[in-house]
Amino acid sequence: MKKYKKILFSIGLIVIALVILPFLVPTQSYLQKAERIASDKLGVPVTIANGHF
Repeated sequence: MKKYKKILFSIGLIVIALVILPFLVPTQSYLQKAERIASDKLGVPVTIANGHF
């Protein structure tokens, strides 16, 4: 029973970490790169307004 609780607790921690992680990653640098790549591919200026969830 203790092993089952440890496994369940570990899975719970992993799920919580996966939910919180996107809010901790700075997205502004990725958005600038994505805008530049999209502008190059499309041939027109591309802007992404907001990177917040």
